[in-house]
Amino acid sequence: NTGFSSITKQAKFLLLNSIKNEKLFTNIEIDEFIKTRTEINAIGKNIYQLLKILRSGNSVKINENNLNKTMDNIRDKIDILSDQLGAIIEKNNERI
Repeated sequence: NTGFSSITKQAKFLLLNSIKNEKLFTNIEIDEFIKTRTEINAIGKNIYQLLKILRSGNSVKINENNLNKTMDNIRDKIDILSDQLGAIIEKNNERI
């Protein structure tokens, strides 16, 4: 099951996918990308909340400089992945 509502749409999808350089994704794959992006954003928010707690309580001794660099690196990678997933989702929404 590809998630298309008609044979015509599925045939068009398969034809476009065979002649284009950029891969198109099925509706089911796009739904999974959306779920993944949502989960990644939730992870980023949770990490940010953890950082706020660590900074406010000072109950744990941490190397704040190292932690900040790590958090910035994670945030940057999450942003890149989220942007790429967003671009894939938008491009595929235009396909049919």
